Parts: sequence; C-alpha cells; structure tokens
Amino acid sequence: MKEKIFAAFFILLFFISATFAQQTFETTKLLNTHTVESLKTGFLDFRITHRFDDMFPNWSAIDAYHNYIGFDNSSDIRIAFEVGITEDLMVGYGRSKGAGDFREVHDLFGKYKILKQDEKMPVTISVVQNTNLTGMRRNEEDPTVITNLPKFVHRFSYLTQILVARKFSDRLSLQITPTYLHRNFVLFDDENDLFAIGIAGKVQISKVTSLIFDAQYPFSNFRSVTNKGKYFFPVGLGLEFKSGKHVFDINFTNARAINENDYLTTTKSDWFNGEFRFGFTISRLFKIF
Repeated sequence: MKEKIFAAFFILLFFISATFAQQTFETTKLLNTHTVESLKTGFLDFRITHRFDDMFPNWSAIDAYHNYIGFDNSSDIRIAFEVGITEDLMVGYGRSKGAGDFREVHDLFGKYKILKQDEKMPVTISVVQNTNLTGMRRNEEDPTVITNLPKFVHRFSYLTQILVARKFSDRLSLQITPTYLHRNFVLFDDENDLFAIGIAGKVQISKVTSLIFDAQYPFSNFRSVTNKGKYFFPVGLGLEFKSGKHVFDINFTNARAINENDYLTTTKSDWFNGEFRFGFTISRLFKIF
C-alpha cells in the first residue's frame, strides 16, 4: 500500500504544474540513474565514474583514519563512451570493475526519447534497454556459488527502464523510473526477475551548480530489509557542476556498484551505519560527425 501511495504521489506532481519546454537534466545520467536526456546527433560523451569505499564503517573513527575515509580503496570504476545517433536515439558502451557478485562487467545500452515536454505534453518520456555481460573467470571448483557460471548465457543480464521526467521550473526537475531487470543466473533462493521504482531529481542552485539526488526501491522479498536485514535501498546525494562541454559531479551513495544491473540487486551498505562512499563522474562532450 505504501508503495502505491508513493508512486501515485510523484505521478500526480508531474501533472499539476506549469509546463516548460527546456532541457530537463544536464547529462544522460544523474548519480546512479539514467535520465530522459539523449545526446545530440554526432556527439560523443566520454564518461569516467569512480566510487571509493565506505567512509565511516560502523562509525569507527579508527577505521576511517586507516582507510582515509574510503579513499584508499575503490569499490567500482566505470569508463564509458556514449554516442548520439539522432536527436532522439543514442547508444553507449561501458566497462566496470564491478562491485557485486560479478566483476569485469561490460554493458551495452540504447536509449530512445519517445515524447518531449512542451506546451501540450506535460512530461518527457524515454526508454532504456541495457545488456550486461561479465567477462570474469568462472569459479569451476564450487558449483554452489553464483560465479560458477556453468553456461555462457549465464553471464548475461538485461534491464529495461521507462524514464518519465518533468521540468517544473528553471530550478526543479524530477523523474520517476519504473525498472524491470532479468538475470539469467541467480542462486537457488533468489529471483531471476526483479521490478523496481526509482526517483531522481535536480535542484538548480546557480547557473552552473545543482543539487542532485536519486533513490531506488526494489520490489523483492529476497531484498526486504525487514526479512533479511542485509539489503538496503540505493540512495545517492550530490552536487553537479557544468563548465562548457564538461559536466562534473561529486556524490555520496550507499551503492557500491555503478551499473544498474549490479547495484539494484547487491546494495548491502547502510547509510545509517556509516556505510556510504564518496564518488565522482566526469563527462566530456566531443563532436565526432
């Protein structure tokens, strides 16, 4: 019941404000989340995303000192290239270190903008289709672990998202993201299919600086905090800076992984236990055709 009220509240917000026909977000991703934005035709976006380790695990000052508030280790790193094919269609490829069950993660995705916000249309809607492949060596010794990967198809997972965003004013943009994730190989008590709902937003502070945030709620009994006590909802908060063709963000999140197929199912860090980490993303645009 709470989930239905939560979703209905944000959907209602999308339809009760004045309409704006301007760009909703600065980049194609916001913290952990794809945005409705696509690259313009012929532009290449080179992105580097880095996520460090827990800053204050168990609120221990000693651990924070010895780990230099997480900077001594990286939980995940992703390098990606995205290209605008048309004004509404873009494709991208990324390679992540991996921070969940699988390492050496390759992701290939396409994004298509279906509707654009204007005087008659209250929202912008885009669709994302993502395919993940792990290139890690399989654990042949133990058939009970998820990294055993007995077949090549077990290395794949697939994610589909519908991105619905609205720019309420020059200062506020919000997005809701229904998500479907299918993993070809899971442990015997886990689920191959998972649904989630996400929210993301941007609050403009100045001409070049914005406060950004996102959160994801997986609908999964296996990942229920009350039932298992070890999975938590991915939540992020940060600042975004725009300078020419560069967009730079610094953020804090409890998600160790960067890729959606990964962090939706493997976030085990608790914000309230000091298990959040510092991260950043650098985005640089190039005109290539």
